[in-house]
Amino acid sequence: MDWQKLWNDITTFFSNNWLNMIWFVLALVLGIILIKIICSLLSKGLAKKMDRIVSNFIVVIVKFCLCMVLVFVLAGIMNINTTGLVAVISAAGLTLSLSLQDSLSNVASGMLIVSQKPFKEKDYVEIDGVGGQITRIGVFTTELVTFDNRKITLPNRSVTSSPIVNYDAMPTRRVDIKFKASLSCEIDKIKAESEKIIYEDPRTQKGSFTIVVDNLDGGVAFVIKYWVDTADYWDSLFLNNEKIFKMLQKLDVALNVSAVRLLEDRLSEKKDGDKTAF
Repeated sequence: MDWQKLWNDITTFFSNNWLNMIWFVLALVLGIILIKIICSLLSKGLAKKMDRIVSNFIVVIVKFCLCMVLVFVLAGIMNINTTGLVAVISAAGLTLSLSLQDSLSNVASGMLIVSQKPFKEKDYVEIDGVGGQITRIGVFTTELVTFDNRKITLPNRSVTSSPIVNYDAMPTRRVDIKFKASLSCEIDKIKAESEKIIYEDPRTQKGSFTIVVDNLDGGVAFVIKYWVDTADYWDSLFLNNEKIFKMLQKLDVALNVSAVRLLEDRLSEKKDGDKTAF
């Protein structure tokens, strides 16, 4: 390799284009500053009108587009043939699109999530059997945090192709408390005491209490149902689970073993502070 020739070519290039180099550096610095200002203003403006997660997603897309514009501006300053540059980028884009089909699918799915808005930040959702609170919608992935503070990252295409259960989408939720007692239990007394406990909770909506009683597998199955605001669901469920359990113990009601375990498990979750963490 002729190093002398290479050095001469470099010095010739800079001597002939020193003015363009100055403009290149100025345009690069100003372009970066301008992109930051635009993205900052856009982020603040969108944050007032839509969910933060959605606004962040839009800002990322806009930032990428502005960076591409800056690249073409810089190429023009250096007298680089932009037609050829477009051809190179197009060819590279085609190659990347074929090798990164899954990634591009995630980007498209991310746009679909942002446009359809099946959930928002801090919503508790279940996606393909995975439950957690929404913390971030990225270009490629959606992030959840579980009750025990585990971070779960799902590809956006998995999110859009799976059933989504949003537990916080509606303003109210129905609380169901289920247990099974022996056939010898006093049904009327259990119903009266249960209604008293549920309506002692100020979060219970007036007139929403019902209790379903059924004869099932040699026992009496009870399902207590009432409505609360969605934000109060977990606190109300855990509190009244505990009160119902204690009431049944006080009445010496013989519970089915599986029902006892269910109630004890829910009380254990409450003590651990898992679901009240949100």
